[in-house]
Amino acid sequence: MLSNYLRDKGYTVTTCSSGRKAINRVKNESPDLVLIDIRMIGLSGVDTIKQIERICPKTQFIIITGYAITEDVASLLEQNKRVHGYLFKPFDLNELLSRIKNIL
Repeated sequence: MLSNYLRDKGYTVTTCSSGRKAINRVKNESPDLVLIDIRMIGLSGVDTIKQIERICPKTQFIIITGYAITEDVASLLEQNKRVHGYLFKPFDLNELLSRIKNIL
C-alpha cells in the first residue's frame, strides 16, 4: 500500500523484504531516502542504516516502527543527522508525505 501511494505521488519506489536485500540493492542504486523498519528478520534496522550509510553517504532515512523506541534507536536519532525521526505504525500518510517533501 505504501509503495503504491508514493508512486501515485510521483516518487520512484523500490522495496526490499530484508535489511540484507536493501544493502545489496543500494550497492547498485543510490537512493535519496530510505524508509526503514527497526525490527526485521535477520539484520536490524539500526544495523541496516549503518551499513547503507557506508555505501551511500548521501542517503537520508526515516524510521517506521510499531515498537517503542529503544536505546540504540534513540542514540541513532541523536547522533545521526541523516536519520530524520520516526513514525509509529499506523501512521498518517499525509504526515509521511510531508516529511519526505521536507527531506528531499
